[in-house]
Amino acid sequence: MAQIDVIEKEIELSIQEYIVKLNEEQLGYTINQLVKWAKKKPKNEDADIPFNLHRQVVFNKVMIAIVGKLGEYAVPYIQNQFTNLENVLKVLISEFAKMSPQKNSKKRTRLEKTH
Repeated sequence: MAQIDVIEKEIELSIQEYIVKLNEEQLGYTINQLVKWAKKKPKNEDADIPFNLHRQVVFNKVMIAIVGKLGEYAVPYIQNQFTNLENVLKVLISEFAKMSPQKNSKKRTRLEKTH
């Protein structure tokens, strides 16, 4: 197991232990702060996407850990995760669409490709 995987697993376990000690109000506040942290714009002003992709991955892993630990008690907070994930996916899809070849470009035939 790579060192980063060990670190991520330890963070996941510590978050699971932390969240079970929170009341409903504290848990909601903590999850809202995690969402804000995950949405924070990258320091690189020239970034193609307006969020830090690594933070988004960590956020989703943390939310999976929270849901895994709390089960049905986490249901009210899953909306935050889905809303955030929906926004991230919309941005990524639009960026990938910009990178795809033009729809109006003429495709070369097999004969043209070999010559």
